[in-house]
Amino acid sequence: MAVPVEHLVGRQKWVIEVALRLEESIQLIDVEIHSLLRGDPEKGIEPHPYTELLLSFPFVSENITCTLIGVFGDIDRFKTYKEFKK
Repeated sequence: MAVPVEHLVGRQKWVIEVALRLEESIQLIDVEIHSLLRGDPEKGIEPHPYTELLLSFPFVSENITCTLIGVFGDIDRFKTYKEFKK
């Protein structure tokens, strides 16, 4: 809610416009994350093999799943739990 103080109106309008653009950008990123995890046949993207496993954990969202996949990479490169733990 904007406060009608003349010298702040321009700043408030700018902040609101930037916030709306950021919200739109975040929504577009969420759509891309969803298509990377779940697959998108129109774009030729297969579902990621770890998606269902990671999403089965409580409180793990698609954003957290995408982050974990980015951090771990291919789990098959770890031969043992100790290598993965490092």
